[in-house]
Amino acid sequence: DKALVLNLHLPETRENKRLPLLVWLHGGGWMRGSQDDFPASNPVLARSLSREGYAVASIGYRLSGEAVFPAPVQDVNDALDFLAERSADYGVLAEKVVVMGRSAGGHLATLIAMSNHHPDVDFYRKPRYRVVAAVTFFGPVDLLLENNSRELSSERMAKSPTARFLGGIPSDHPVLAKKASPLSYVSKNSPPVMMLHGEQDRQVPVAHSLALKRALDEHGVHNTLLTNKDGRHSDKVFDSEMNVIEVVAFVKKHLP
Repeated sequence: DKALVLNLHLPETRENKRLPLLVWLHGGGWMRGSQDDFPASNPVLARSLSREGYAVASIGYRLSGEAVFPAPVQDVNDALDFLAERSADYGVLAEKVVVMGRSAGGHLATLIAMSNHHPDVDFYRKPRYRVVAAVTFFGPVDLLLENNSRELSSERMAKSPTARFLGGIPSDHPVLAKKASPLSYVSKNSPPVMMLHGEQDRQVPVAHSLALKRALDEHGVHNTLLTNKDGRHSDKVFDSEMNVIEVVAFVKKHLP
């Protein structure tokens, strides 16, 4: 009952060849935001990627007020399949992509990246694309971690973004919460990941990125974690020139 939309951002100047493709997933606690949030949410990153000749597909997905997990992940998968099928029409190379996102979008980016390389995934159709790397800006990776990192009443927990996304309190549905957690799909076959996180983030504690880094390290998967000791959730420091340079270098290494 809803038209799902993506915005395709192309560089102002381009050669007559198909462009490497990045995928952006917006934040908003899975309950707000849209594909239109990019590039306003990360203007420095958007300008830098355009200068480097990348196309960026900012994808819309169903929000928690419309549908619960796995619907948003299915929407992302369908959009990536659509781009892979129509890549020649849009002048992009969509068979191999780098996925990126902030906050809830970072969760979806790492979930689609980790599950894309995992043999036991049954909540979206078999993909026609390959995720070669992921970048997550302060995204949650373990949906059960919220119960340990916050002291919330049952009533407040039921109204939390995570509970709305899952359709129930994570601790009441541990199997579902684990299924929806990127951390569950980390393996030696996982793609490289860059994580950016503030140590003062109270909405998505840095413990999430630390847990993902430990799991990736244990499986020998290349990863980079950039932290800021004073950084809070959605802090503008993560779209600063200093950090964007690192993100672009990471992207170029895996999607030249």
